[in-house]
Amino acid sequence: MALRQTNLNPERPGVPFILKAWKALNSRKAEIHIQLKEVLGDIFQCQKQGRNEFIIRLQPYEAMYMKLTVKQPGLEFSTVQSELDFSYRQHYQGVTISEAYERLILDTIRGDQQHFVRRDELKIHPVMLDVGTNNLKLIDNPLYLGLRQPRLEGEKYLSIIDEFIEAVLTRCPKAIIQVSYALAFSE
Repeated sequence: MALRQTNLNPERPGVPFILKAWKALNSRKAEIHIQLKEVLGDIFQCQKQGRNEFIIRLQPYEAMYMKLTVKQPGLEFSTVQSELDFSYRQHYQGVTISEAYERLILDTIRGDQQHFVRRDELKIHPVMLDVGTNNLKLIDNPLYLGLRQPRLEGEKYLSIIDEFIEAVLTRCPKAIIQVSYALAFSE
């Protein structure tokens, strides 16, 4: 599953937020990757090494590290990708650092319920209907995850909304539906 949304923060328009989640992989991990913009103009005029990236690993083995393209030491003008690494296991050697599930069990034993969902929270289902876009740059962009067709408008748009609401109310007659329009995100 992947989700890409831009303009989540009005102070930073055009900054994409990408969420990716996979199941049945060879490794189990939870990480946050923050990719920085590519530098315009390469003063070293050499092979690109990739974007600078800040990574926060939540599990397993908590760590924070930054991948940076830096000038390779010496007299030549060449770059290399390097890492600034802070790993809890390396920094706190000899200290037992519990894994996420161990901490969850300990918190539960102590009576801390902040990690658990209340019953009424389970009844909230956020839904986003994608009705296309009129932004040709997005349609041609291979990273765009939305529906690649012109945005539905007028009667076609209203009939999709009506059909969705009717289906929800047929399945859940006591449902409360709140509709909000995310026009700022789509264009």
